[in-house]
Amino acid sequence: MSIMKKLLILFILSLAVAGCGDDTLTSPTSASSSTSSSAKTSTGTVKITEAITGQTVKLDAGSTLEVTLKSNVTTGYHWEVASVDAARLQQSGPPVYIADPNIEQRVGSGGTTTFTFKAVKPGDSELKLNYMSPANEQSATVFSITVQAG
Repeated sequence: MSIMKKLLILFILSLAVAGCGDDTLTSPTSASSSTSSSAKTSTGTVKITEAITGQTVKLDAGSTLEVTLKSNVTTGYHWEVASVDAARLQQSGPPVYIADPNIEQRVGSGGTTTFTFKAVKPGDSELKLNYMSPANEQSATVFSITVQAG
């Protein structure tokens, strides 16, 4: 079964468990937080994964957003920012790849890539990341969310 099918099944199951509530993730410093504690920390950082693609994330101005996506740079595939309103959501440094510590470090072993952004100005911004092939061609894998900075 492909990774995307597994992620879709996991996402659907998580929705069934969580109920039919609001699909908006909120910064931990917001008064109306509706996320689980696993998506936020007390430092003003909201941590998300590919499981929330297509959803909306709310951040307070000055909050940090960490997007961690499964990747496999040992095969040449890599994530790239396709679109973001940099006036509202600024990338903080280059993406960071961390190899899976439970797998031998050789070609074909996977890991995660983390992008960090800071909400610098109120407003909405679409954040879209493309998973690129070794030839820098876009694959079918895309991560996309709407970020509402307040």
